[in-house]
Amino acid sequence: MKEELQKIKNLLNFAKREYGNKSIEVVVSYSNIGAIYTRSSNYSKAIEYYNKALKILRSLPQSKKVLEGFNAIYTHIGETYTYLKQYEKAKEYLLESIKFSEAINDIYAEDYNHLIICYLHLNEPEKALEYFDKDLERISRRTTNNKEALLTILANYMSILTQMQKFDESREYIPILEYLLIDSAYIQRYKAYKMLSDFAVQTINFANSSDTLSSVELSYQYMQKAFNAYNQHLKSSFEISDNQTKQNIMDEEYNYNLNIEFFASASHYVSHLLHNKSPQNMLKAEKVNQDSFNVWINYKGEISNFNTMIAVVEAQTDNQLLKKNIKKWKTLKIQLSNLYQDFNNDRSALIESIEKEISHIESELSNHSTQFKEFMGLQNLTYKDIASYLKPNQLYVDFVSMYGSDYIFILDNECNISFKTLFLQDTHKLRTKIQALQKELQNKEDKRNIKPLLQDIYQIFEDISYSFDTKSLFDEFKDKTDLIISPNGLLNFIPFEALHDGTSYLIESKTISYVSNAKEFIKEHRRKAQEKGNGDIVVFANPHYDMKFGNENRGVPPLLNQSFGALEGTQKEADTIKGYYPNAKVYTQQEATVENLMSVQNPKILHIATHGFYLEDENMSNSLQKSGLALSGAAQAKKVGDTRGIVTALSLSALNLAQTDLVVLSACETG
Repeated sequence: MKEELQKIKNLLNFAKREYGNKSIEVVVSYSNIGAIYTRSSNYSKAIEYYNKALKILRSLPQSKKVLEGFNAIYTHIGETYTYLKQYEKAKEYLLESIKFSEAINDIYAEDYNHLIICYLHLNEPEKALEYFDKDLERISRRTTNNKEALLTILANYMSILTQMQKFDESREYIPILEYLLIDSAYIQRYKAYKMLSDFAVQTINFANSSDTLSSVELSYQYMQKAFNAYNQHLKSSFEISDNQTKQNIMDEEYNYNLNIEFFASASHYVSHLLHNKSPQNMLKAEKVNQDSFNVWINYKGEISNFNTMIAVVEAQTDNQLLKKNIKKWKTLKIQLSNLYQDFNNDRSALIESIEKEISHIESELSNHSTQFKEFMGLQNLTYKDIASYLKPNQLYVDFVSMYGSDYIFILDNECNISFKTLFLQDTHKLRTKIQALQKELQNKEDKRNIKPLLQDIYQIFEDISYSFDTKSLFDEFKDKTDLIISPNGLLNFIPFEALHDGTSYLIESKTISYVSNAKEFIKEHRRKAQEKGNGDIVVFANPHYDMKFGNENRGVPPLLNQSFGALEGTQKEADTIKGYYPNAKVYTQQEATVENLMSVQNPKILHIATHGFYLEDENMSNSLQKSGLALSGAAQAKKVGDTRGIVTALSLSALNLAQTDLVVLSACETG
């Protein structure tokens, strides 16, 4: 976005010089800048530039170009307000836009479509139908219509009929809609399947009781398709976006609420199946649990895992052929992503050709890079892959925590899955207590409230009213000694070991370990099966931050504004560990270098006591490149731009720790 924005701003400056500050050319530039901000989901900035364009248009004498300008800008502002879900405001601008589109007889205008959406959200289906008829008349005058236009028209009409409770009439169009979706863009599929899922839900209240279960089942099936389509859209959009847009895409993804709607739909379906118990329904419920967990396994952490893997492979190799293949692979992925944004029959052959080429390059990359091969082997995982590494005394506990709703998957070594849904009131109580705990942990003077809060959180889990399961979370844990917990969202801040039932801490009866996601869990177990540890205890502490590296200078501008003061207390840390473990390998002062750290291989325990850093650089897309550790010579990064004393999290992710039992990062904010 940054480069594109700069080009448009350059054109804006040119237009001001050549045509004056109040010209149609300047209006076009402002409109283009607004469009860029809209695409990156920065809607407030988009509206700011659209209003600048509008102000100029109002000062210009009337002409066809000016009328077209009014039409376009009012449409853009109205559309932007629909993204902000401010439908009354959107309606106001879209109605203004229609006046101009009718004045210039623009049969390609999208104003009617946006207005229909507004009226549907405002629960005014009759007004939506009025503008649907106008839209239908408009497109009937076109000589050609693409599939996207037909999909939009049909989806709008079905939505209107559904809101008017004409379910039988709306249902007749479902086969046509599904046929049109076969080769449509992922975002179109998502919107249509989401609409069909909502349609199925709305029919429940008007169906006979005997049909309720089938309506819930249909809703779940469509929601599953919507979820898959949207995630494909998310991945493809992510691959072609700049850094700020990537962040906005992730925020937008949460705003869509689709993830949580999918799990809510699955939970609702299972609840109905278990309420109407029969052998067939019990098997269906088990299948939904399995499918839902498989979706979560492959979704959680997928984008960050992908970006990290590519960055690690590029950083670690000097093989020019490998780097060339990675570059080509990236280029093809971007081409494919762009095609996916506008998928249609005309492009299906090209898409198939690019997909084959990508597959060939991936095979080549897998042959030359163990990391890439490892990553490709972690695609399309299932709950069975996790269960294969679990022991009889272990449980894998995975939390789904998004946008105010919480779900829990619990898996044992025999592939039994428990899928728990927390009601919203319980989720709210839990989050309130976690936030209070965070605040108390930062209170260095008074720690008296911490234990009561840990007891409260324990009790919330104990008392939670699960939607269709009478077993509490801790009932599930009773017969197991080892818990492997994968938290999510705010639940990452719960120290499960310290949860207290009023008598004892959870750590007193359970061995607890954490994993960021299922793919990391499986990856580490696969590595352990291939490698052996050396039993070493390795300590890095009290680095000599001001150490110089000699005459060689990297010749780059200073990267860090951060200064690193001596940490004498960490020397005591190292001495204490050495006292308990005389054979420990301890690196301090001039020996606590990046080079020595990166040469560590599979120690039993790795203890690092030093400063950390974080770079505020919006041009870096991978957060692992922004954060890291300061070791001996780190001060030279600020002084002369010599970075040999700092190591990024990206580089650290390449450390061989497959057989390591414990890694300790000791710093001022780690508690």
